[in-house]
Amino acid sequence: MVNPLLIFLPFLSVTALPGTADAAGPDPCAGRRIHIRGLPPHFNTDLLRHCDANAFPLADPSAAATSVPPCESLADHGLGPRTHPHNRSWYCNDARLLEAFFHRRILERDCLADDLADVVFLPYYAALNALSYVIDPALLDESTRHGVALAEFLSPDQAHILPRWHGHDHFLVVAGSTWDYAQSPGVDPRLWGSSSLLRLPELANFTSLTLESRTWPWQEHAIPHPTSFHPSSLGHLRSWLAHARRLRCATLMLFAGGASRPCRPLLGQTVLGYRWTV
Repeated sequence: MVNPLLIFLPFLSVTALPGTADAAGPDPCAGRRIHIRGLPPHFNTDLLRHCDANAFPLADPSAAATSVPPCESLADHGLGPRTHPHNRSWYCNDARLLEAFFHRRILERDCLADDLADVVFLPYYAALNALSYVIDPALLDESTRHGVALAEFLSPDQAHILPRWHGHDHFLVVAGSTWDYAQSPGVDPRLWGSSSLLRLPELANFTSLTLESRTWPWQEHAIPHPTSFHPSSLGHLRSWLAHARRLRCATLMLFAGGASRPCRPLLGQTVLGYRWTV
């Protein structure tokens, strides 16, 4: 099997050209330009190279027999392996790779700009970078340092970008709950499994897209949890919706929750719980 890293990582270094307006019409990128901040690879893609390392695991070792190996979770541009060889819409998503998946997808957008833009995307794999603090007991007391190196890099790098809107135009994706990254720096002893990333003053104005947000900080916005259903085309989506509408179901119950781990490669096991009553 071809190592998915060989396919996934090179694409993340591609630089897209900004959209251009047609001379006879309005600018299609007006208000939609995105600049992707260039970060050293140790803030993002280098973290994916540890997916097989026991010292820096992405997989749950207690479920090695049922989980998809973490490197395989990078297959299909971050969607994960298909649940069945013949399907084109269902994949074994690993929510812990949301940041890498989002990074990969945003590079496909139009209207990417080299500098002047309406918003600035920060391709920082925050959840993966936090693993060393939450896995290694020796680093527990250092969890206040999570993100400090990033903040120190951003200030002098492209120094004209950050002061332009004082960070209000910057946003990043965090593959997890905000609560796991908003521990007060003054907590002693430190709480296991969380860091103070979102409490850093340097990132105070950045918008955070997380799987679960708090109610009061205006900077935090919850985004949908990754699902296993990713139709390959609009036609496939419409076909599935039409099929669902034709079903004669008196009761439909959907259960969402449980451990966030890659699924087994069977379609029936990609849904954590379901019940149909006809």
